[in-house]
Amino acid sequence: MNPLFSQRSRSTRLCLLLSASALSAAAAFPLGLSAQKTSPPGSDALATVPVLTQLVTSTTSDMKEVVERFSADQSSLNRRYDANDSPLQRTRMRAHYDSWRQRLKEMDFDKLNREGKADYVLLDNHLKYQLALLDRADKQRAEELPLMPFADQM
Repeated sequence: MNPLFSQRSRSTRLCLLLSASALSAAAAFPLGLSAQKTSPPGSDALATVPVLTQLVTSTTSDMKEVVERFSADQSSLNRRYDANDSPLQRTRMRAHYDSWRQRLKEMDFDKLNREGKADYVLLDNHLKYQLALLDRADKQRAEELPLMPFADQM
């Protein structure tokens, strides 16, 4: 009989596989991570967005630092709220986009250079588009609610 397929080697392989799985899970979820306190989403979302005039520089685009900060914030939130379409993610992303739009409106558009104006319009359009996608998903979710009342608990 081939030793690779014996009962003992199967149990050894299973034990090694379970050990490797446990080690990778321990590395992915270190102790104490679940004990962190987080504030409810959107509780003070505007405070997490800086005053954008402080980020304006006179490089090729006045909005370069603003766009980079938005991109970094967006990436950070996507990593934190990685459960797509969860109630927490939807609430936090809506607060994020609303806050960025509010800060963007505080800027003096006429003082920006040409590239900055283009970046301003592009960022504002991106924020409007993301909010429209959230609105559309909310509408679709409301239509599906009678069929799946448990969907937000999954």
